[in-house]
Amino acid sequence: MSFAQSSTGQPTPQALMSIWRSQDSDPPYFINFQNSLKYPRDEKFTEMITYTCLPTFKLQSMTTILIILNSFYFIILIVSGDIKDGGQFLEPNQNSLYSLGMLYPYRVKYEQEIQRLFLSLLLYSNFINYFSCQVAVAIFGSYVEKLLGWKKLWMISIFGGFGGTLLSCCYTSKLHINGVLVPSTFDGVLFGYTLLKWDKWSYSGSGRYQMVGMILGGLIIFFWQAWYWEIIDYIGILGSFVFGTLLAFAFAKQLMKIDYDSDLKCVQISSIILIVVILGSEIFYFFWISQPLRLEI
Repeated sequence: MSFAQSSTGQPTPQALMSIWRSQDSDPPYFINFQNSLKYPRDEKFTEMITYTCLPTFKLQSMTTILIILNSFYFIILIVSGDIKDGGQFLEPNQNSLYSLGMLYPYRVKYEQEIQRLFLSLLLYSNFINYFSCQVAVAIFGSYVEKLLGWKKLWMISIFGGFGGTLLSCCYTSKLHINGVLVPSTFDGVLFGYTLLKWDKWSYSGSGRYQMVGMILGGLIIFFWQAWYWEIIDYIGILGSFVFGTLLAFAFAKQLMKIDYDSDLKCVQISSIILIVVILGSEIFYFFWISQPLRLEI
């Protein structure tokens, strides 16, 4: 059988589609997202970076609006507050962060400042932290929006961020900022999606290991920032990533489409139940059992 070939002599992605269909496999993820119609070895380096990291990013998208929202709040933080002396570039001091919603478990529980659970998701320790998180939102968020749509993008942002923040409140009384939790949630969704599609990408050249590398690379950067700047919440990062993975399983029907079967239905229902149980347990433990400490600001 002859196939249309690229300049390297390899079958083009369009020609290979018939092979993937006959093997009951999915096309490589870079074609699955309809971001490249070239054979990978025909791509320029800049094209490879764009196709791999920003395959579906568009200026007119909800992902862009989310980045604008984060940027607007960061500008308010810098303009209305004070810059820390001797700190990183555009690093606000703790008083500025506190006044604009820094996570403080004691006040969340005893002063009913519930808004801190959500406003802390818009706070960043400095410009480097802010910029890296917006890049992560552009990369991971654009994938999630392509897969699930803009409505679920917002729902995932809220659920994942809230779940991770509340998990942190259950384990520590320290003050934290949680701007990294939303991209960490998106990262978890892509991890769950990759697990769901793993068998469909079992052939050589499918790109599944490339996808895993990108996901783990993002997670390493998130945890590195939490290690380098203690004000960033590593427990929340872990929690939001896990919630993102579970949310991907909860949306298995939409993600898998024609491959959705009874086994995936069980996975979907189990994930939904697990999300409800975990969130309920966090709420019960924090508001009725935990005793967060009052700290000096």
